[in-house]
Amino acid sequence: MNETLYMILFYFFFVLVLIVIVSLVILLIGIFRWGVKKRNFPTKRLLVFLVLLGISSVQFYNQYYNLNYLPAGELNAVFPSPNKTHTISLEYMV
Repeated sequence: MNETLYMILFYFFFVLVLIVIVSLVILLIGIFRWGVKKRNFPTKRLLVFLVLLGISSVQFYNQYYNLNYLPAGELNAVFPSPNKTHTISLEYMV
């Protein structure tokens, strides 16, 4: 993945989290109104919240736990272990 696509998806993640928070507030207001007055349960708001939460969960997983999701960097240095069985490669993003 190149750096531009990574940054776009990174910003998209934060925008999506903001939308999920707003959707949660709207859902909680709807549930409060449902509890106080005799209205229908806000199923559409709940569905929208759950879909947005699912998408942001997948995005969060990719952001923090999937190494293939990270952008490729340039090799800066390689350090071999004392017995030469393992190496540590240091890369930096351009």
